[in-house]
Amino acid sequence: MRCAILGLAAAVLIAAPALAQKKVFDPAALPDAEALIDSCYTPLKELYDSGVTGKMRQASVRNVICLKGVIINQVRDTFPDPDAAAARFETYFAQLGQGAMRIHWELFNETRYCSTQNCGTYRQLLHAGYHTGLLEAMLRDILTYRREEGF
Repeated sequence: MRCAILGLAAAVLIAAPALAQKKVFDPAALPDAEALIDSCYTPLKELYDSGVTGKMRQASVRNVICLKGVIINQVRDTFPDPDAAAARFETYFAQLGQGAMRIHWELFNETRYCSTQNCGTYRQLLHAGYHTGLLEAMLRDILTYRREEGF
């Protein structure tokens, strides 16, 4: 009996530091997706509101870059090997830009109609808006998932 009690006491003493270091998940500690989205958009509002296509496009590009960075930060907190996960997601973002965003660009700017008529510069913003919306949805989904699963 004494051996069992001593063994149990030793196990508790050995495990206590590891148990004390275990993180307790607090969903309130996760950032709010809308606040993160706003942190990317708000500094660019003046460019978006300028009415100048070049400035609006510059704002869209900066917004996309910012949102990707915010998502990468969430990815780092989500996967066991943060650096490897971040590198993978950087590659995925590059592929996304080459794929889905290119489809939108061509649909709105390189059609048969555009070669005979001026499609205007406004349509040059549409693909970036689509990209921004997709990244915002990803960020919301990641944070919802982390809250639901507790990590």
